[in-house]
Amino acid sequence: MRKYFSLILILFPQICSSLYLSVNTSKDTYLRYEIVEISAAFNSVMEIAIQDAKAEATVYFSEEGKLVTTVGDMESVPLQFNEKKNIWEGYWPPPWNPELGRYTVVVSVEFDGCTIEAGKDFFIQGKKFEVKEPLFIMTIETMCDLLKYPVWDPQRKNRDWTNFTEWAESLGANTILYSAAQTIAGKTRNNSPWVMSFLKNYPLFASYAKKKGFRFGCWIGSFRVWGENFKKFDYDFSWEYRDGKLFQNRHISFKDKKRIGEIADLFKVFNDNPDVDYIGLDYIRSGQGGLEFADDFVREMSVDAPKNWEKFNSSEKMRWLGSKVKGRKESPARQKWEWWRARKSAETLAKIVEISKPEKPIFVFMLAWDKGHEHGQDPIMMNDAGASFVLVMLYESEAEMTEALFTQWSNYLKGSEVNLIPGQVVDWVLLDKDKYAPAPEEFYIRLTHGIKGMSSDELVKGLFWHDLSRINWCRIGPYHRREWVTAGAASFSNLKSDLGILPVESRFSLTDESIIVNVTNRSPLDIKNVSVRFGSEEMRVIDKLGPFETKAIPFNLKGDGMSRCEITIPDYKDRYVDFLYLSDKYAEKSFREPMSPYAGGDILFIYNRQKEASVVARLLKMLGYDTCIISPHEVNEDILKKYDFIFTDTESLYKHKRVVHVTDDAEFKINFSEYGKEIFIQNGDIDNRSISEILLWLE
Repeated sequence: MRKYFSLILILFPQICSSLYLSVNTSKDTYLRYEIVEISAAFNSVMEIAIQDAKAEATVYFSEEGKLVTTVGDMESVPLQFNEKKNIWEGYWPPPWNPELGRYTVVVSVEFDGCTIEAGKDFFIQGKKFEVKEPLFIMTIETMCDLLKYPVWDPQRKNRDWTNFTEWAESLGANTILYSAAQTIAGKTRNNSPWVMSFLKNYPLFASYAKKKGFRFGCWIGSFRVWGENFKKFDYDFSWEYRDGKLFQNRHISFKDKKRIGEIADLFKVFNDNPDVDYIGLDYIRSGQGGLEFADDFVREMSVDAPKNWEKFNSSEKMRWLGSKVKGRKESPARQKWEWWRARKSAETLAKIVEISKPEKPIFVFMLAWDKGHEHGQDPIMMNDAGASFVLVMLYESEAEMTEALFTQWSNYLKGSEVNLIPGQVVDWVLLDKDKYAPAPEEFYIRLTHGIKGMSSDELVKGLFWHDLSRINWCRIGPYHRREWVTAGAASFSNLKSDLGILPVESRFSLTDESIIVNVTNRSPLDIKNVSVRFGSEEMRVIDKLGPFETKAIPFNLKGDGMSRCEITIPDYKDRYVDFLYLSDKYAEKSFREPMSPYAGGDILFIYNRQKEASVVARLLKMLGYDTCIISPHEVNEDILKKYDFIFTDTESLYKHKRVVHVTDDAEFKINFSEYGKEIFIQNGDIDNRSISEILLWLE
């Protein structure tokens, strides 16, 4: 039946002029994972065919007055009339990583040539968690009881459960995170959802770690069940769609209140233990599932469902939605689905936090592909839901994909919206089996590329090395355990140097007979009695390094594997670690392939002629500098600011403090004559000596 108000239709002009439309949102302020609920109603009772009216909402960013296009390319969202309440209702999902500030929703109601509009302001805000000190993390993820099956010590002399802190010390870690709660079919007892040996061990590990000076955290394998017979557990599992069929995967549905309660109870337990500093979650996602939320998704995301949608049973709804969102990633339905699932993951985290009310910082692990969006996760949403730290898993991808991730993340995050801690896994297979570099070096490259590659402006808030069990029992390939530890320690040292925690950095260069360790003081103060050890050679001592001074220390060149370099400074607890593979067959390549320019580094080549650039880059690599190359049309400020030096054969002036123009143009100045903040040389004048002088001049 059509819904009418009380005056006659012939009075439309008078009706339109006397109607007042009021607009409301469910809250005045929203976090970035929350959907804006909109309602609108007229002020008086009129005889209007109200159900025939067209009502929609459009949102503007009020600071600039610009129209906001949100997920699924929606410029407006339709509102539906609620007959019981005599109001229009609808939902507006904010775009990914929306700007913070004041927004205005404008509702427009149109009927029989009469249009009435009204607006309402609301705000989008984000949470900010303070980081007192960066975290350098060693993780322990195991499927066995570490008291019954303890790890070897780094020297492989004895096996004892206390050895885990020795590995953390070798890495230069300040934090240890332990997988304390997992649900594994066949390993749980007495109707408990958790493997009790893991829970039984965590207080012992936490107490011992604290005695050894480490921070300690526990995490929960939250919404995933391991083991073959996973459906023996009394959970509502998430529904997935593949090849025209529905099935339940091993991820527990976010609809399952029992599981949410179990996790919240553990949060309380960990929060009450004085030796636990951090509480975390892994697998807070639904895999490729989540179809059990079909009704909610269709309603909240303005999806055009079939006209007889309400008559569909649950299986029919899930099958329809599954076929709808399995399409191209660019399709509006797929974009809406990825956003909505990420919102659901964050909302579930927020529920757990609300129930448990932990006082300690929370961390979550999340996947890195497409900022986590492919698997229903988003770092911004996780942050606003309560995660003080987001640990981004850079693994499970080949080098090409990993480097592409840095471009994605740098273009997505503007700065420090999230406290990001990227991590890499000890796994020879997942590091491409030496395709581009020796696997431990590949580990180091990928992890250190994450230092600058995770946002456009900010360094990350730490790194994690994953994990102790893998270095003892998994696929370490043809490499010794100490090589994987050295790669991790060097990664940590790289970030510590960038953050000023350690005032030095090292760079290697080779001659026919020697390896030269170039030690640089990155601080404005003198550093005295700097000890340098390379490989098995005797330690050398630098009496004094002046502010920003570099000194070259020669060592004998021998061996064909990894050589470890350690630099220690009085009054600094940490040591700076670096390494070199002396027989590295990849060292001759001028540029790493693949590499994202957003990963940052020492020197960026902006070149039209790659052949000439390769010559210069090879010489620079011999001096120990990291290089990357892009064509001039790829240049933008976000890339430039991630490099110390720019080498270019173009005439463009780049906004960068240190630029070297390399050219054959006779009109350009020759042999590094000063030109403002830039210098010019000719290709024919480039050799090791001239490049060394150029870099010295620039510094």
